[in-house]
Amino acid sequence: MTKDKKQLGKFFQELPVKLKDGELLERAKKAGDIHQELQRHIAEADVVKRRLRQKEAELTEAMDALLDILKTGEERREVEVEAWANFRTGRFQEVRTDTLDVISERELRPEERQGEFDLEGWQEELHQRAARAREEAARARAGDVGAEG
Repeated sequence: MTKDKKQLGKFFQELPVKLKDGELLERAKKAGDIHQELQRHIAEADVVKRRLRQKEAELTEAMDALLDILKTGEERREVEVEAWANFRTGRFQEVRTDTLDVISERELRPEERQGEFDLEGWQEELHQRAARAREEAARARAGDVGAEG
């Protein structure tokens, strides 16, 4: 010790230290390992996000359907419908059996007016019309959900 200076104490402080080649290689390997783990994590997160977005879309669609039911006080259900040919009025009608409301009406076709019903073809036509109506309703519901998203 000199008279000009006196040590007051020792302590540690983080300061830059030049790394040796072996230490740099070790850090490079660790960086590669972490990068691979990060890529796996990102890929897994993307899968989870897709799953969560799908679930959110399903829940939103269900909620929208219920809100629509609550707003209108109605929901679509399978209802038995009878088809009638009224030869006196010359009209064909489809009538709900639960409320007896006429849901569609048209003029009888010439072959229907003469009583020449092809019952199997007539019933098949009714089934096809019902199936188309169900498909259109499903597409309309899907379109409503898609338009909102």
